[in-house]
Amino acid sequence: MRRFICVIGAAAIATTLFWISTLQAQSPDGNWPMFHHDAQRTGKSPLGGPLSCGLKWSYRVGSDVYSSPVLGEDGSTYLGSYDNNIYCFTSGGTMLWSYTTDDNIQASPGFHDEALYLGSMDNCLYVITSAGTLDWSYMTGNDIDHGQSPVTNDEAVWNTSDDGNIYCLQHNGQFSWSYELGSFVNCAPSLDGVDTVYIGSSVNRFFSLSSNGSFVWSYRTAADIFSAAAVSSDHDIYLGCMDNHLYSLNSVGALRWSYETGDPIQFGMTAAVSTNVVYIGSDDNNLYCLNQNGALSWSYSTASGLQSSPALSATDTVFLGSQDSKVYCISSTGSLIWSYDTGATIYSSPAIDSRSLYIGSFDSRMYVLSEQTSTPIPPTPTMTPTPTVTFPPGLRVWPNKTSFRAGETLEIWVSFTDTYVDWDGYLVIAGIGKEWSVMSPFTLKRGIHALVKDGLEMHFPGGGWGPEKVFSTVVPFGVSGNYTIYCATLMAGLKPTMKNALKPLCQLATTTFTVR
Repeated sequence: MRRFICVIGAAAIATTLFWISTLQAQSPDGNWPMFHHDAQRTGKSPLGGPLSCGLKWSYRVGSDVYSSPVLGEDGSTYLGSYDNNIYCFTSGGTMLWSYTTDDNIQASPGFHDEALYLGSMDNCLYVITSAGTLDWSYMTGNDIDHGQSPVTNDEAVWNTSDDGNIYCLQHNGQFSWSYELGSFVNCAPSLDGVDTVYIGSSVNRFFSLSSNGSFVWSYRTAADIFSAAAVSSDHDIYLGCMDNHLYSLNSVGALRWSYETGDPIQFGMTAAVSTNVVYIGSDDNNLYCLNQNGALSWSYSTASGLQSSPALSATDTVFLGSQDSKVYCISSTGSLIWSYDTGATIYSSPAIDSRSLYIGSFDSRMYVLSEQTSTPIPPTPTMTPTPTVTFPPGLRVWPNKTSFRAGETLEIWVSFTDTYVDWDGYLVIAGIGKEWSVMSPFTLKRGIHALVKDGLEMHFPGGGWGPEKVFSTVVPFGVSGNYTIYCATLMAGLKPTMKNALKPLCQLATTTFTVR
């Protein structure tokens, strides 16, 4: 097995990257019908979740799981996978049916009136019946990616696509309108219940649109937005951004406050909101609890970055997954109640009911963790043999400092662990949002060229390599701004693009720095 490393840097101020660049009430029966529970993306359930932890059941699907599960009113569970399938399970862990699309499913599905809405990397939004058959599908102009989960109410369904648009469709599949957000979009829309749709974009702008698709207002951030907004019952908006900030806006787009974390608020990380409290995770490994004025109440550190959005119980117990492979249950005061190790990176966000937690892992499994009062139900048999290729977590990228001035030396360091130790390497940077430039070695060039540093083929007995300095340069004058470094491990033969960095068996790590 041979893969390569690509490190991609992109200006995140005043530039556009060419390659990336009715209030729904909580259901009385406590189901979790869409990503982050409801159309406001609050992440809050009216139920308690498991306050002790045992494995109720798990199920191995055909490939890694990035998608977050949703729960039906009858206790059924729905989950997408990199194996191109959406799965339906009974409450006891038996697979009822699966539906196959033409590419992998990274986004979370969503329910409305017993119909399941889901996007696929094959560019299509699908509507599947409760029996697992196709009702209709709608093709967009590009992939529907991992952050692009649909939101629904009684009037319509809204979803985004890598083609840079948000789409509004009627429940019979008829097109209502679309709005061009300017570039690559990788976050889910949210509703506020007052005839308004909220959506972020990779052009450093957060949009408010009316339900008929007209522009209302926008708010400019300092970097890309890859997180869905959470909307409180008071119509305050909480928005995570790659510029390391959680923003709180009011309903007319004015800034209430912002809070700076140590690293970007990553793909898929959406704030969870409760009465006078908001919770947010960051790539700096921390979960933050902030009060209504944006002041820190407490933080909890995991062993790796967070892209799994927190879920809240009725009493504000917090549940979330981490890239350190663990699921955490944390009290409303910030103390650990329990943790569970799945053995692989977790990007999936949990769903909870009264006594159980549902989450996917990059070990290709769906886990259901529950308070145990009797002998746990044995895991169901695997539907496929255990994969011969495993991909444990371990990719990290960092600069030698977080802030630079012209004339100082910028270094980029990478480390990686895996069971496979033969690596091909490329080092790629996007130059000021215009075109590819490549460092070979430690210089910028047009086009894509291999970075030959012993081929970046490391043969360490521990199954990994690094820390390794892969780039160094003197910061020139006239390039002040915030920058993001994207580091990815890709399967051999794939081109170094953001889309490919999110494919099966690939990993993506990011960090930021500032030039003053």
